[in-house]
Amino acid sequence: MASFKHPQNGYTQSVSQIGAFLGCLAFGVFYFAYKGAWRHALLSLGAAACTFGVSWIIYPFFAYRCVEHSYLERGWKPVVRKERSVSRSSSTVGPSFDNLP
Repeated sequence: MASFKHPQNGYTQSVSQIGAFLGCLAFGVFYFAYKGAWRHALLSLGAAACTFGVSWIIYPFFAYRCVEHSYLERGWKPVVRKERSVSRSSSTVGPSFDNLP
């Protein structure tokens, strides 16, 4: 999942791959309009009109990258999240298999 922060007002918006796929599959043009990706909303509408709706089955595979690229083009900054590291301690629950041959 990627998050983007607006540089002027600090608003944060998140985009997930499965959410973009399902949103585009279910709502098509309206998903891109909701996310503010107007270029892809118009391209999706044009493609759906030319292919009699068949493109609505293909376009969701590219929806995540389209929305992500749209945010970056409009000047939003990616939010870098620190990954939580899991440290192993001696107080773990269950057997430890670290010392097996």
